[in-house]
Amino acid sequence: MVHFFDCIDEQIRKEISKNVGIKSAVDNDGMMLSYVIYALKDLRNAVAHNNTIFDTRFKTSSINTRLAKYISQETGIANITFNTIADYVILICFMMKAMVRPKSEIMAFIRSFEQNCETFRKNVSSSIYMSVIYTDTRAKLKAIKAYI
Repeated sequence: MVHFFDCIDEQIRKEISKNVGIKSAVDNDGMMLSYVIYALKDLRNAVAHNNTIFDTRFKTSSINTRLAKYISQETGIANITFNTIADYVILICFMMKAMVRPKSEIMAFIRSFEQNCETFRKNVSSSIYMSVIYTDTRAKLKAIKAYI
């Protein structure tokens, strides 16, 4: 899918990006949606094949820094690196909002992630928990809720 999108004419890519809610001011070459698709591709494949996702081992390449900067600028959330699963949750929430999904649906997704983190915390040692769920996760989730 992403290779197909990359081959589309620049003007059409820009129009598609605009239609899914990506601001044209940050997408002057029409590649931002491609960066989103690349970022989500590995996560999607890991989920589809029931692989481990919590520690982002599924990532096969680095995520374009333009995407991280764009999301940080729009949401006000610092330190988006895509080295933690929380950053992927933020990306999904960001795109859900961009595609005008109901606020209740986005908030339910965030609550589900928070509940899963809490269940995980109760079932593993604190050292394991802290190596998977970083200390800034709660602050990032609070910030994405405020953005939504």
